[in-house]
Amino acid sequence: MDSKQLSPKDRQALDEALGYLNFSTGASDRQFLANLNQLCRTLAGTPSERRGKKSGNLRASLAVSYQELAALLRQRLDELSQQEGTFSDATQARRVIDLFEAHVLRNYLEFHRDLLAHQNEATLINPLFCGRVFEAILLEVAARGGDGEPAALSAAIVTRLNDYVGHRPLATLETRRTEPYPHEWHRPLPLYIRGVGAAAGPYEELVAQAVAILDAADPELLASADFDPKLLEEVAMDARGYDFDHPVNKRPNYHFGHWDPNRIDSRGHYRRYVVRQEILDALLRRVEQPSPASAESLMFESAAALAGTMLMSAELGGSGPSAHSSDVTLGTLMPRIAAHRDRFYEELLKQKGADQARLRADANERRQPFGGVRQYLNAELARMRAAQLEHVHLAKLLARIGQVEAAARQAAAVPTARARMVCQIQCLLTASERALDLGEIDQGTTLVAEAVALLHRAIQCGAVVDPWNILGSDAQFSLFPALENSVYDHRVDELLELVSMIFETLSRGWTLAAAAGNSEVSERLEVEMTRLATWWDKFATTSVSSVEGVAAGALCEAAAAVAEALAAWHGGGTTAGDIGFWRPYVARFDSPKAFVLVIDALLDRGDFVASMALLMQWLSEADRVPLQVGDASFHAVAGRWLRELLSDQTAERLPATERWRLVVRFFDSIEANADQWGQAPKLSSGGVEASATQVPRGLLDDMDPREATADADDDDSEVDLFSAAYDGMVFRDSTDDGIDQDLLGAPGEGQATDHELEHESRRIGARLAFLVTLSQLWRHTAEQVAVGSLTGAETSERLASWLDQLKRIREQLGELLLAAARQPIPNPGGSSDSLLLYDRLRWIKDALTEQVIATSVRCEEAALLVAAAIHASQPKPTEAAHQVQQGEAVARVLGELIRGDAAAVQQLWPQLLDALAGQPLLYVPLGKAGDPQKILAARSFQRLVRMLLSLLPRLGLLVETGELLHLAPIRRWPTAWWRRTWRDAPRTLPVAIPRKLPTRN
Repeated sequence: MDSKQLSPKDRQALDEALGYLNFSTGASDRQFLANLNQLCRTLAGTPSERRGKKSGNLRASLAVSYQELAALLRQRLDELSQQEGTFSDATQARRVIDLFEAHVLRNYLEFHRDLLAHQNEATLINPLFCGRVFEAILLEVAARGGDGEPAALSAAIVTRLNDYVGHRPLATLETRRTEPYPHEWHRPLPLYIRGVGAAAGPYEELVAQAVAILDAADPELLASADFDPKLLEEVAMDARGYDFDHPVNKRPNYHFGHWDPNRIDSRGHYRRYVVRQEILDALLRRVEQPSPASAESLMFESAAALAGTMLMSAELGGSGPSAHSSDVTLGTLMPRIAAHRDRFYEELLKQKGADQARLRADANERRQPFGGVRQYLNAELARMRAAQLEHVHLAKLLARIGQVEAAARQAAAVPTARARMVCQIQCLLTASERALDLGEIDQGTTLVAEAVALLHRAIQCGAVVDPWNILGSDAQFSLFPALENSVYDHRVDELLELVSMIFETLSRGWTLAAAAGNSEVSERLEVEMTRLATWWDKFATTSVSSVEGVAAGALCEAAAAVAEALAAWHGGGTTAGDIGFWRPYVARFDSPKAFVLVIDALLDRGDFVASMALLMQWLSEADRVPLQVGDASFHAVAGRWLRELLSDQTAERLPATERWRLVVRFFDSIEANADQWGQAPKLSSGGVEASATQVPRGLLDDMDPREATADADDDDSEVDLFSAAYDGMVFRDSTDDGIDQDLLGAPGEGQATDHELEHESRRIGARLAFLVTLSQLWRHTAEQVAVGSLTGAETSERLASWLDQLKRIREQLGELLLAAARQPIPNPGGSSDSLLLYDRLRWIKDALTEQVIATSVRCEEAALLVAAAIHASQPKPTEAAHQVQQGEAVARVLGELIRGDAAAVQQLWPQLLDALAGQPLLYVPLGKAGDPQKILAARSFQRLVRMLLSLLPRLGLLVETGELLHLAPIRRWPTAWWRRTWRDAPRTLPVAIPRKLPTRN
């Protein structure tokens, strides 16, 4: 627009604005802000014109770009400078306008490229924001005496502009006090300034009416709510994307807005209120929806809802930092706020004249004044939260499986920097892992370096939690000054996971480079990983008991030791199976991470002998080197070793007999080196010990594994379990379990203390984790034997031996279960500390009992599949079906299902139903005083039912599937579901199925 087309009033406003720019030193001037607001309103057109341009969409109304405003100012300045008088020297105004257009705003947008990436210029820059930018420019120019390069001036002005971060708890440490990072600060968009009015733009009418409603509210009500409208100097909009999953959102009413804690006057009063963009957009969406009510009425309702939410959230913070004493909690404050909110809406409803009848009817129908708009707003917030969480979790899942483009699309649908940047980091790490898998070490390490740089940026802008908060706040997030109003900050787990993945990838790249003889990349990664570890370890995450910290220095040392060994291994010719080569280096492997790195590197090259030797070395030193620390886990590596050996790729180059020989040697070595780890632990306590006769029975208890292999040669000599283990392996002759005295039981009482019971729970938990791994290894091997892909000498005898061990372990676990369940806990006293101690001890005891039950279920499941493999590997039985015992019926049916013999399953099916009849399915949980033995029996039966239900339909045994679902113990919960499934099956299955369930005579 040409300045000559302006009205006299607008031209006067333009001249006054130029006068301010040319002669002011930056002091805030309301008239200047009002003039800019008026000019931008004229440039954009009237409100009706703006509505018409976008078919009534208020939020999409055209905003004036800062380039248009700058062009208009520059044009008029040229006209005035040609005239003699006030503007004969317009140097300052020209410089200010040039800085405004060419440097400051562009640098501001670039500075916040992460935090405000979801926004556009039209949203971020309105007339009042432009006014604040001009003020900051003038202040900085005056402070520097007119000197300074544009780049330096622009950076200082952006820093001056950034003055808001919101509710951000700061960790206080002995050696330092943390502060928000520079990129966390930004300038909230001014929507209203007292004495100026509402900013021209899409929110103008809504905000203006809301402020007018608050100004006209009952003074007594406002005083009781500790809200003085006269103190409301500015209403601004938080331009950051609202993260519904942020722990700050557990702070009541925070999603509506709050006082700016950093804008306080000399009397200690807050002066700037910051509202959420999501709230404004949701309220405007309701105005745009078709409705019998007029647009003006809907706008009033939306403004009323905005005013009410401002009143509620403002009262939460009070009029200033000293409004609430330390004894005020959220629990005592919220009822008072709710009462003021209801009174506010009731008073406002009485003031509305023309629409009072409609609003009163709506209030009666919805049982609250202004119920329509209030319920709509809450529903919109719930919808936005659900959609955001859905996109975030889907983006994380897609990023982890390598679907980078799909993950980016899901993350882009969420306006928060946290979702976008965490997704990008995970995508980079996944791509790096894939590159390393393909042997592209340079590409993989480049990608992880990009992930590290992006992580630093994410921390700097607040997208990822500040690492200092882990130590300084014990991974807690303070919602309110009262100590009890803190919640666990789950973003800490997210950060630790990212850091762990980064170090994992760097370590792997380093070891791969060393194993490949790439010294250049190896040295570069050593420098990068050491520098990153130095930065991370200063946060001392491993000293915080509530989280599983990342010991970066230890990871570096482990990676260095492995890299040195692998480099020597590569230089020595990389002979597969050369166990003797590793003897000089094993002593340096003093951490789980070191063992994991070297074993993974060997498995990548298919060296099963050397990797098995190192696995057994690790197992033999379990008391010195824990079997699991964080992601470095013996259990995971042992599982990978067996899966790699039994994979189709290995089968192509190793015959079945050779693979079976390695499997036998693997399990013999485990038995030789596991020592007490291969047996169920005992509870070292003063509690009642369980006797063997009390141990719960399993489904296979009435079955002798030797009877299942009756066709085998009984005269064969027993296999020497230790002969293969000593071949190149390690054996430690020790029975030391790390406990040299009773840990539990106070002298004379036999009752556990907090520390003792927790220590014992951890010790037993580690032992149980090994038993779970051992049972899973047996199960995986049994499945391969059952399907015929693995066979060798004395297969049945080996399987029977493993079944004996599983039954023995299950009996030991039964004794441990009874001992854990009977562990006494001291009764609480009358103090709160004793009640907290009692709850903690009870929680530890129940957690231990649950872990024993889960381990027993896994062992029972493995025993079933090993017994099934025994039957599947033997000729079909000759005895009649009715002679099959209960446990043998279960094992034989599973074996035939795995082998794929539907006819044999049908023959044995009646005996299986008889064996399963009366088995418990439901149970009372431990938290409600449930019986651990009944829980174990029910969960074991549930596991068996799931296995059968997953296998029966694959052989087309739909009738048997239906009969299994209709067993008496489970008839209560699946009957309706099964009937619907059976009725709809002809439409959903590719085979014709009768609508009526067949029955057996």
